[in-house]
Order: sequence, then structure tokens, then C-alpha cells
Amino acid sequence: MVPFAGYASSPYSSTVITSSASTTTSATATSSSASSTASSAPVATITVGANATYTNVTAAVNSLPNDGKAYTIYILAGVYEEQVLITRAGKVTLMGQTNFVNDYTQNVVTIQFNRGVSISAGQNEDTPVIKIVKQNNDLTGVALYNINFINTA
Repeated sequence: MVPFAGYASSPYSSTVITSSASTTTSATATSSSASSTASSAPVATITVGANATYTNVTAAVNSLPNDGKAYTIYILAGVYEEQVLITRAGKVTLMGQTNFVNDYTQNVVTIQFNRGVSISAGQNEDTPVIKIVKQNNDLTGVALYNINFINTA
């Protein structure tokens, strides 16, 4: 993987720790010359994509150890049909491939899910595309970059 050497305050230039227990293979993303640096995965990430080790975000999230360390998942361009649940301790960063990191209209990653439940049914928590459940006062959080989330219900 090629590190992004862009903007100083960019999350793409930060160092991320990954598990030495899991081995991942990075898929080579095809991008235009105008987007080659913005589309590069950060160093030491788990990659999701059609030809990557993980073909969906859920499998990549589930592969992370619950060790409290920070991890990054880089998602290659595409539409992913799934509901993502993050329950692990430690920060998780989901970073989508993009044509330009400072313009959301250039996002090329969409995660969508089709579930609609009436608020009166008392199950509104089942409808989000991404569910984040942190335990034991874990304030490390989740960071999301360059991803469109759509509930298609």
C-alpha cells in the first residue's frame, strides 16, 4: 500500500496500528491521474473490495481483534449492501476511497442497507446503516471518512 502524503491535518497521513495476527492482501485500485494520491490507502490498513481479502465491510470489522487498539479499514470504490455493526473496544476508522478528500461529492464508496421500522414499533435502532455499540465507557470512538451511507427503505 502507498501512504498518502497529502494534507498535514488529513487522517490519511496518520499512522495506524493493525493486528500482526491477521494477514491481509491489498487490491490495487484503479484511479484516474487526478485522483491517484487521494485514492491511496493509508499505511497498515485492512482493505475491503471486490478483489481484496475482504469483500464486505462487516467481514473486515469482524476480523479485528477486541484488543482496544486503533484500526483502519480502507474501502475501495463500490456499493456495499450491508448493515455494519461495530462493537469492539478501541477506535475503528472506516476510510472510503475518493477522488478528492475535501469534497464529499467525490466519494466513490456507498454502504447501503434496506430496513425500515416504524418508530411506533419500538425498533428504530434496527434501521441505521451503521450501528455503533461501545461497551464499558469506551470513548475511543469511530471515525468515518469519504463514505456515503444510505438506508434504501
